[in-house]
Amino acid sequence: MSLLALLLSLGLVTWRQSRALELSREVDEARQARALAESDVARLEQGIRALESRTRVVRDAAARLGMRMPTASEIVILPMPYAGEDSTANESERAVVASLIARFGARLRGVAAGDAGDDHVQEQAPELANVAGGVLAETGGDR
Repeated sequence: MSLLALLLSLGLVTWRQSRALELSREVDEARQARALAESDVARLEQGIRALESRTRVVRDAAARLGMRMPTASEIVILPMPYAGEDSTANESERAVVASLIARFGARLRGVAAGDAGDDHVQEQAPELANVAGGVLAETGGDR
């Protein structure tokens, strides 16, 4: 009887040790998988930063859409009306806004006609050109 108890306790210890080794291997594998996933995340975040960089955006905007950095004389800062102020703009402000919207609409119509290689932009361009035309009509500009 004591021999049977000794064999059972030795068998239990052996089983427990082998189970502990299996779990230890699984933990190591999980740690390796986590380290690999973290390195993938770091690589992907670096790729996102590269894709969002100003240098790349400027380069792709020039190559795909023919855009360029504006000169100082092309930058127009439009004043924001104060909360209580009448939001109707004077005629010169309307003319500037209408001119900007007309240029934007013409650019979008060109993109819609296939002048740019970005399919997503080409899909959205007709709708945006229509919006620009509607704003022009509201501001009294030409389409």
